[in-house]
Amino acid sequence: YEAVRLFEARASLVRPGFRLAADADCVGRLCRLLAGVPLAIELAARWVRSASPAAIADRLGGGLDLLATSSPDVERRHRSLRGVIDWSWQLLTDQERLVLARLSVLRGGFDLDAAAAVAGATLPLLGGLVDQSLVEVGEDGRYGMHELLRQYAAERLAADAADEHATRQRHAEYFAALLPDLAAAASVGDGSTVAVRPAAAGGEPGGADPVGDGPVEPLDAEVENLRAATDWLVAHAEPARLDAHLVRLWPLYYRKGWFREVQVILVAALGRDRLPVLERARWHRPVGEAHMQLGEAGAAREHLERALSLLGGPVPASLPGWLDLLASQALDRLAGRLRPGGPVERRPGRRARAEERAAVCWRLTEAYWVLEESMALLPVALWGLNQAERSGRPDLVAIGTAGFGMTLGTAGLHRAGHRLVRAAVTRADEIGDPLAVTWTQVVGGLYWLGVGDWAALDARVAKAVQASSGAGLHRSADQVLLIGAICRYLTGRFEAAVAMAAKGTAPSRERRDPVGHLWGLLIQAEARLRRDRGDPALAGLLDEAARLVPMNVARIDAARYEVAAARWHLAAGRPAEAWEAVCRADRLVGPDPSFTQYSLEAHAGIPEVCLDLLALGAAAPAGPAELRATAASGLRRLRRYARSHPMARPRALTCLGSQRWLEGRRGAASRAWGRAAKEAERLAMPWELARAHQELGGHLAPGERSSLGLDRAAHLDRARSILASLGCPVTDLADGAAAPAPGAVAR
Repeated sequence: YEAVRLFEARASLVRPGFRLAADADCVGRLCRLLAGVPLAIELAARWVRSASPAAIADRLGGGLDLLATSSPDVERRHRSLRGVIDWSWQLLTDQERLVLARLSVLRGGFDLDAAAAVAGATLPLLGGLVDQSLVEVGEDGRYGMHELLRQYAAERLAADAADEHATRQRHAEYFAALLPDLAAAASVGDGSTVAVRPAAAGGEPGGADPVGDGPVEPLDAEVENLRAATDWLVAHAEPARLDAHLVRLWPLYYRKGWFREVQVILVAALGRDRLPVLERARWHRPVGEAHMQLGEAGAAREHLERALSLLGGPVPASLPGWLDLLASQALDRLAGRLRPGGPVERRPGRRARAEERAAVCWRLTEAYWVLEESMALLPVALWGLNQAERSGRPDLVAIGTAGFGMTLGTAGLHRAGHRLVRAAVTRADEIGDPLAVTWTQVVGGLYWLGVGDWAALDARVAKAVQASSGAGLHRSADQVLLIGAICRYLTGRFEAAVAMAAKGTAPSRERRDPVGHLWGLLIQAEARLRRDRGDPALAGLLDEAARLVPMNVARIDAARYEVAAARWHLAAGRPAEAWEAVCRADRLVGPDPSFTQYSLEAHAGIPEVCLDLLALGAAAPAGPAELRATAASGLRRLRRYARSHPMARPRALTCLGSQRWLEGRRGAASRAWGRAAKEAERLAMPWELARAHQELGGHLAPGERSSLGLDRAAHLDRARSILASLGCPVTDLADGAAAPAPGAVAR
């Protein structure tokens, strides 16, 4: 490139021996910053006498004075870039100077409409600035200024404080006004369809944020101007005006994934004095949601609880407080049904607060879910549903209904939970709102996992992914895929589970979302362990997962990782490492089972791995008493988990049978394995069915029949047939062979 060659030639004059090869990338960056302007390059090259090209490039943002020289071989007016621009400035008319100074507030390029609205530029005047090389015009018709020239013009504008303030205000208002149009054109939905969106500054709250599927070019072209406009509004706008802008801005940032940036913006806004309560609460909510998107549930909870407190509803600090909240919300729900006209608030102010509380409760429930705050889930879910109904927003009602139904399911109240989830899904489909469709699939999918309603879960995956992807709800789309992958795993579709989990893992990895990233890796590892415990891909998956475990992920997800690692170590002949991993998993799960429907492997894996280790006999890394104690406590926890989540019953019964066998209670063991087979068949869980048949057949004496009326050979034949159909390894148990030790079959 000519610019690079020019820099090298001039740098060699002031620093003999300068070679481009060592600094090619930095010189290229420096020349791009200078837009290839020869004079600027010559002046920058003179600085290599005392600084590296990288240091010069880094400091160019400091302004024009860096590019100066006192060398007598340079004409006086050319001794600095400032001098060159000063000379050019003097050649302009007063109107051209005024317009050029005002154009300095525009960032990242601009079009003729923006130049006219912000700087008062006419087409002839703008054309004159182009002719004098002070403004550039691209092939796309957008105008721009060299950064160093823009800095010079900004200094000139700052000399007139009143004009600078008025110009920046016009700039902020112009680009803020574009946001609704850009959002509609560029499909910038969030995840904040539930944001309270004023129709205009200080106006009444509106409905859902616009979503669609359209071009992103206008949005991308104006991002830098929107950033500059936002900075000015955060510093100077009235609270109502700033609120209108931030609520419109949030969907854009959500779609782009700029969660760190939006946190900086909103925290700066929250730092202002004398903010109205509703605005302050409304800004805490997206800060909390941004933390959730980054896998920071603890920080999210703090902001969301702060928002509720500002809205007049601080969260309780004790179990009695949570029980009081649950009781009061149950009574409030009944009162709303009896109130004339239904539960919808008639006064706009109260309706706006109800809408915001519903949105906060929805996201706070998600944070409590990740943090496993079990005592808070049901009260907040019911509170959110009540507030959604008061708001009159059908999308919020659908979302709140699904969340409350799923939460009831975790408490074992499946009849009520099923009715509410179904009603929420139907309502979301009728509304057609992408976020409602997606979220009811996420929440409904968790519920259906727990009860083993695979058909309901499978039926809506494609529709929810299409809705969420089209609306830019990327994290929700990944959640739909990952829940669908777990469904395929639990129903023996292991290859499909790996493929779907991989599809959901990649974007989570790119977004640096540790929660979705770890979920996807664990589902892939769990499915591969079923198909081939020597799969070479397992080492890479588990190594990648290990790096995510310290990143504030949920304890139950860390436990799932430890169980998968334990199974992998055991398959590779490393029982000591397997025992250490299963002990870590046991500590992570704790004395009580998790309420999460996707965590079956964390609960079932602990007693199963202990049984496998017991089968090693003298080669086991721990004594039989310790292994049996850990298996027994894990089984008690698994059975409690299965009371809330029926899909866990086959695994719980299979482990129970093994424990009964160890206790010498052969009849009880056979009955437990028989019940496991029936439950697995009823739930259409083929791998669990094969396991039950393996245990029954492996522990029958020749000629003996089980409680299902089958002999040893028939049970083992069924197990082999099922495993072969699933692509899983088949344990070679010939008819008449001695019964294997408990837990010795493939798990």
